[in-house]
Amino acid sequence: MTTAMVDRPPELSTAPHRRRRWAFVVMVALLGAGAAAAVTFRPVEPILVTDGAGRISLIDPRTGEASYTVTDAIRAPDGSTIYRAEESGETTVVERLDPQSGEVIASTQVGGKLEIRAVSPLGDVVALMAPRPTSTDLYLPEPREYTAINVVWSEGREPRNYTLKGNFEPETFSTDGKTLFMLEFYPPTDPDRYFVRQLDLESGGVTEVITPDQGAGIELNPEMRGHARAQVMAPDGSFLFSLYTIESGETPVHDPADPHTDRWAFVHTLNLKEKWSHCIFLPLPFGTGAESAMSLAISGDGKHLFVLDAATQNVARIDARRLRVDTTEEIPGLYSTVARPIAVGPEVVYIGLGDSVLEMGRETLIPNAAFVVSASGSGSLPIKGLELAADGRTLRVAHESSISVLDMPSERIIATLKSPGRTGSSFVGDPVGMRAELSLDWVIPGS
Repeated sequence: MTTAMVDRPPELSTAPHRRRRWAFVVMVALLGAGAAAAVTFRPVEPILVTDGAGRISLIDPRTGEASYTVTDAIRAPDGSTIYRAEESGETTVVERLDPQSGEVIASTQVGGKLEIRAVSPLGDVVALMAPRPTSTDLYLPEPREYTAINVVWSEGREPRNYTLKGNFEPETFSTDGKTLFMLEFYPPTDPDRYFVRQLDLESGGVTEVITPDQGAGIELNPEMRGHARAQVMAPDGSFLFSLYTIESGETPVHDPADPHTDRWAFVHTLNLKEKWSHCIFLPLPFGTGAESAMSLAISGDGKHLFVLDAATQNVARIDARRLRVDTTEEIPGLYSTVARPIAVGPEVVYIGLGDSVLEMGRETLIPNAAFVVSASGSGSLPIKGLELAADGRTLRVAHESSISVLDMPSERIIATLKSPGRTGSSFVGDPVGMRAELSLDWVIPGS
């Protein structure tokens, strides 16, 4: 059977290649009493999946049905808890839920119609503000001279309202839960730049965030511009990395180490333990194409960040500990005006290309293979999102209405899951579930 290769990059479709194919067709009987035997090498436990837009479900792998579904919710970065904010008249009820049962274990009521804007790395404190307008930017402040931020703690402390002079947006909390990092947009009523600030939750005082570059004799301009496109947190919660781009026609930024070169993209870094910030400036041509084509991912060991600029077909590997660009590579065939899904494994970087997943060496940045997930009778399935499980080997591939769970070292499809929500969203969860009639078709470039 020949599998359709939709939107295949020309370099992959025209290069000489050979196909390897492994088909895992599971008979209908296996979906009944024999299903448990089919997945015995993975624990059959409930799985938590999210669409990234406030909808979270716990899926029962025996039935494929949701044990519970919550909306307007967000999971703490460490996975320890779920927070949900629900309007109740002129107030908002902030609920803390057990991620395994979905039961409310604590609730707090605060004044105003609010939404959750930030959750601490360990899930012990949240910040809320009035709902913000829908935007592709992570932060899009409305003009305002004063900002009201509500903070709720998990251990039963009274919630507190902070009314700050200026235009602020919460970003994240320090690991000790004592500081809220914010972006201050200026001028307040017509913002075109921002400053990184920190709010001391005990005193209510707002101060600048320091940079270690000052100790090396480099004075960074505290005034920054740009549009936040993507964010990732280090696995241990110690850093928050934010990818920023500069739109064509706007004023570019400059690396203090190379002040004469215009830069159009950078990664803003916040150290959440030591409470300092740093900018990693991306070399040209990063950011010179469509802003919507930029994506960001971090490895499970926290050692490397990867920035993919599909518009310029470039990939950058960043040392996430030394906070510097290690290397860049142009990879023909990556072109797109929208962000490509990306996931980083111990040795391989996975990139979503339309209906296929490209494998690229983590150290070499050289593509070595690509594969397509196909459904019997339906052709290839579009790739909407990628996530690698904590085990470093289980890749979750999100489609429009399902998730394919792949064990990459053995090249097996070990499960398929139904997405719990809207079409076109990216869903991720733990690697268990039922298998179905799916196959993998491989293409080895240049072989």
